[in-house]
Amino acid sequence: MPRSEDIGPESDGVIWYPGDIYALGGSPHLIPLPSNLSVSSPIIYDIFISVDYEIRLFGDPHAYPAKSDVPVSFVDVSVSLEQSEVTLVVDENHVVPDLVGGWMLGNALGVELKSMRGDWTVDGVKCTNCDIKISIVDSPFSVVAGQTRRLSLMIDQSKPIFTPLSIELAIKASRSDSVRVHTTVSASIDLRHLPALESMTPADLATIQPLKQTYFAPHASRCLLLPPLSVGSGSKNYTTPIVALHGAGVTLDNPFWPAAIPRQNGSWVVIPSGGSSWGYDWRGPSLQDTLAAVSALRAREPRIAPGLVVIGHSNGGQGTFHIASRYPDLVHSCIPAAAYQSAPLYVPETYSHGRYWLDPALDSILKASTAGGDNERFFGNLVRSRVRVVHGGDDGNVPVWHGRAAVQAVKQRDHTADIELIEVPQKDHWFYDVFTHPQRAQILADFASSQENDNFLLPSSFTLSVLWPRESGSMGGYRVLDTKVHGRLFARAHVVNGTIVTTTNVRVLSYRHPRAGTGVLPIAITLDAQHVQLDHDALHGPVIFLNKDGGWEKVHPSVSDELTPRSGPISQILVSEGPLTIVVSDDPRTLGAARRLAWALYTYLGLDIVITPDRRAVNEMSSLHHVGSVVVLSARSPTRYGQAVLHDSPSEFKISRDGSFMVQGKEFKETGTGKSS
Repeated sequence: MPRSEDIGPESDGVIWYPGDIYALGGSPHLIPLPSNLSVSSPIIYDIFISVDYEIRLFGDPHAYPAKSDVPVSFVDVSVSLEQSEVTLVVDENHVVPDLVGGWMLGNALGVELKSMRGDWTVDGVKCTNCDIKISIVDSPFSVVAGQTRRLSLMIDQSKPIFTPLSIELAIKASRSDSVRVHTTVSASIDLRHLPALESMTPADLATIQPLKQTYFAPHASRCLLLPPLSVGSGSKNYTTPIVALHGAGVTLDNPFWPAAIPRQNGSWVVIPSGGSSWGYDWRGPSLQDTLAAVSALRAREPRIAPGLVVIGHSNGGQGTFHIASRYPDLVHSCIPAAAYQSAPLYVPETYSHGRYWLDPALDSILKASTAGGDNERFFGNLVRSRVRVVHGGDDGNVPVWHGRAAVQAVKQRDHTADIELIEVPQKDHWFYDVFTHPQRAQILADFASSQENDNFLLPSSFTLSVLWPRESGSMGGYRVLDTKVHGRLFARAHVVNGTIVTTTNVRVLSYRHPRAGTGVLPIAITLDAQHVQLDHDALHGPVIFLNKDGGWEKVHPSVSDELTPRSGPISQILVSEGPLTIVVSDDPRTLGAARRLAWALYTYLGLDIVITPDRRAVNEMSSLHHVGSVVVLSARSPTRYGQAVLHDSPSEFKISRDGSFMVQGKEFKETGTGKSS
């Protein structure tokens, strides 16, 4: 901002913009300058930079050649004056599928658009050099001034394409300022052509570059696929697919990660992006993207064996722990490599500034509310899985004790658990044969080809631990759908011999017989000393039980959504069935905040963000309720949309006329006060 003696980094007039601290290569911020600038004298602008040192970004200074005791952060800053007359531009970060045997490997296409000036609405898209039908997924599609957003398009291909093709798109858009302005921008998208996989030999398939598959998650996204070597034999019966989670800062364009994964004879390998090269530690929207990638593959190859084998390195290894311990029936085998257990154990908050002021009682509530992200608390959910923990003995980034302690924790819960530590002597954080070494490659092949662990089909004893039901799956057929006390007390289902269940803090529980659909005789289970006959229900789908008045009763699956209200961390709003909508008030400060928030969510997580004014949100209220998550930003006074939502959904939370919030009639208006529920 313009230099002034009265302005410093903490001044109210300073606007802080999030930086690309993870070097993701995001689009730069467009910062509007005042219209009353002097044209006759120079103007000096001051830029304040705040940089935190984090070990995952810059590394432990003791582990690098300098051997310094002083942490050093390296930051690049670039500032330029944007004088382009073009107001809507096509960026380069597109989502494009491969053409394999003449057919697109996915029906999603993503085109990145950026508004340099003005608020634009895309009116239509057409391919000018092909007869492929292309339609806008989320219409109307809008992008506000200064925003970068990916236009998600649906591809409808009716016949194969065998000639080289570069798709030429004409994108019609309009904006309404004082007068309505129309424009057409062009996008040229190259497609990589590959022959049909069935025509390739195993030797060809072993050296083929990873395939690019697209899908909706819910916006246009892409992953890489490594096809099985047996696809050329004509067999469509594939073994369990392998999901390979990359580490922090690894993009899909980086060839080293696909090269580090052994090609399989009968299994597809799915390499998801997680939304970005860092993702969300493979939680929330990153997990949503991963599961959507697998679903897209299964839709095209329906004879793939059930379940998943998950592997990952570093942050991907941590993600492997996360997914396998939250969805133990889905992930029957996993290989986490160089994995840290959880962020608090990897980058502890021992020296956090906030700890000097935080009230102990509030601190305990905060820790309990965020414990759902700590993998080590869920290691008991791995006792029925096959786990091989790989770790370099000289790992200078993630100390090897993370792997040792993880194995020990699982064994303490069940000494018969099929988990082992493979500690590789004299290896650092990354080594190229982490998965391709003959011993570890054979383990991976065995995990993928042996279908499900026998423990999955045999009655067993275990304890399922859940904190956030919406982010957890089933174990041994049992799944916690809702808790009595939300967020601060674990829900547990202790199962003995597969049929005797004792619960703690469980309000709604579902059960699906592990052999559902096989015609096995029905069984009975015991829920908290209450005998329940299942008849044939559990052979065709999950049976839902509601804990009511101290006893359990069966309810119809159709009402399960009504019995399981959304609960969990506020970050769950990032997992949306459609674009995340930010509703802004008439105060221009909220629009600026929405732009900065949209930039961060798109850059860091790859999320699709719609920014809409309050008046439009009120008119489109019914459609917004069914599209996806909604965030409301207001200043001084509440938005009409926010008031309408609270009116239609009564709660103890209200917004007063001056913009402060009220809980059970008590008003909170102090600066810096927040409310979470």
